[in-house]
Amino acid sequence: MTHFYPSYITTNRLGIYVFQWRIPKHVCTQSPDSIKLFRRSLKTRHRGTAIELARRWWVAIDQLQSNYADNPATFIASIKDLTTTEVDHLLAEPPATSRALHAELVREMNQLKALLSEMKTTTATALLGTSHLSSKPLSELADVYFIEKRSNWTAKTIVTNEKAQRPKIELLVEVVGDLLSDLLTPAHIVQFKSVMLQLPKNRNKGRYAAMPIDQLIRLDLPASKKCSPETIKNYFQTISSFLEWCHRNSYCSSNLNKSIQGVIKNPNAAHEQRDTFNDDDLKRLFESHQYLNGTHEKASRYFIPLLGLFTGARENELCQLYTDDVYQHSDTGIWVLDINANSDDKRLKKATHARLVPIHPQIIKLGFLHHVGLMKQRGKQRVFWDLRLKRDGYAQTFSRWFNDTYRNRRNCNIGQAASEKKNFHSFRHTAVTQLGNIHEIPQHKIAHLVGHIPSDGSVTTSRYIKPNDLEDRSKIIDLLDYPSIDFNSVIPWGDRTLK
Repeated sequence: MTHFYPSYITTNRLGIYVFQWRIPKHVCTQSPDSIKLFRRSLKTRHRGTAIELARRWWVAIDQLQSNYADNPATFIASIKDLTTTEVDHLLAEPPATSRALHAELVREMNQLKALLSEMKTTTATALLGTSHLSSKPLSELADVYFIEKRSNWTAKTIVTNEKAQRPKIELLVEVVGDLLSDLLTPAHIVQFKSVMLQLPKNRNKGRYAAMPIDQLIRLDLPASKKCSPETIKNYFQTISSFLEWCHRNSYCSSNLNKSIQGVIKNPNAAHEQRDTFNDDDLKRLFESHQYLNGTHEKASRYFIPLLGLFTGARENELCQLYTDDVYQHSDTGIWVLDINANSDDKRLKKATHARLVPIHPQIIKLGFLHHVGLMKQRGKQRVFWDLRLKRDGYAQTFSRWFNDTYRNRRNCNIGQAASEKKNFHSFRHTAVTQLGNIHEIPQHKIAHLVGHIPSDGSVTTSRYIKPNDLEDRSKIIDLLDYPSIDFNSVIPWGDRTLK
């Protein structure tokens, strides 16, 4: 049987029942010191006791409201100071109207409880509206939400995931107020959407940091100064998940998240979201003064772009490599990168992305295996030991350096045009495009090589064909060729002293 809780009873985060009564609007508007919601702890976890105590509070407040019908300010002042003793005093001689109201309330409660015992939960919910909800302040629900979410996250992602998601829910609370969840309406979510679409980038930094929300949304900023579509989409996804969780756990009404679903859609096809590097880009990058004069200060800066070009691997997959992840396969003799997440500091976007990627001969020729061997001799666990673990993995610092260096107008000047969308991920698109368009490698083989689940629409291809064997992968990797780059002019890393 589903328990029926009157709309004036809720529980706090400790499971203790709380009486709450919403102040009528006409009283709020007539009293300058008005409060919108009156709450008192009933100091019990026993449901029956709580219902009886809450009824007494309800009738007492009704008595006060009758006494001060013409003086809302006095009424508000009286209920602010209302205590259990004063409730007992008010109920000692309740007026006939209050007694009749109390009796009517009890009859309605019993009728509803009897109805619930005869009906399925879903039907009862539809008939009773939001009266079945277990209302809590949004800030308290956020705490409960993340307790549950942590149970589904791995130990190494708990901190980063919560750090990324909690500020989004806190922004919702900041915009609509720390409402009781059963009072949350679609209008509040529309309000949040409107604010989110007006907020500036990095609103917690610089001159925006001290500005309240209402002031920020009046700045009338150009689109280039506002949050990016990707940022807005991430916020909406987190809030949508939170609202859906609240509904599933009977804290709020359903469909509150409708207004923010599908708001931000990327008009470009997936393959257009990043551009490939053209021949001129590759020549400027790998024939830059750093490669031609051997001035890279760190091995990561030298090898990671090369590995991206000849493997199509993701940036963080390369940055987090351990020396034990680079080895000669015992059955085939092929040197491979073992892309995995077998330690707490490594992560993959999906478990299915774990794979073996053969190392291209050009990478070996430029001294990669020599570098890995040297790291092992020096007792370094990681291939690129200079990179430090950040919130988003080992790639965060490297990515900033790559963009500042190779996209810099004074250096390679790659991807600076407004129409260009080029960054490190473009290496992945460049390798995949060459294998598919020039060498006509089947898409399912490319997908297995770069850590994708085949998505050509064929159930047979995506579900039943197993990853091609290592020798086949090695032949595919060896096809990658970039004639625009004069690798003979690139100085091998060699046995140099790391800085």
